[in-house]
Amino acid sequence: MTIGQYLLKVLLDHKARSAFSGDDDLVFPTSAGWHQNPANFRTRVLTPAIERANERLAAADRPTIPALTPHALRHTYCSLLIAQGEDLSTVAAQMRHADLSTTLRAYTHVMKHRRQGVAERLDDTLRGAGSEWETSEKNGRKTSKRSAQKQAPALASGNE
Repeated sequence: MTIGQYLLKVLLDHKARSAFSGDDDLVFPTSAGWHQNPANFRTRVLTPAIERANERLAAADRPTIPALTPHALRHTYCSLLIAQGEDLSTVAAQMRHADLSTTLRAYTHVMKHRRQGVAERLDDTLRGAGSEWETSEKNGRKTSKRSAQKQAPALASGNE
């Protein structure tokens, strides 16, 4: 899974404060340094973290976070990737789905918001591409602006 520098720093800082801070140690170990039981993780790590976050959010008069499970966090992560426009193959790889159909089945509802404005986005893309690829007559042949720009230095030096 790919994570950004900010989240990496937060996790490494958390791990550094742990009794188990070695390179091969877990970020959220049990008190003995082992893997957490999912129910224990939810009770001992996730719920207290959400409670602390909600205290800060409430103090700032912001909406609070509902109770979450690790699976709900996974779902949220995937939904955020899709919402920010990541391509489906990247999302599937991040989620470790064996194929794209798994991602499509589970997260199609998240993609519905992307349908809004699809015609306008296509128009914008085509309008931008159209101005770049307009053709012009030059020496009896049609040349795109991009091709003409690439040829410009040769023309300026008289090497045509």
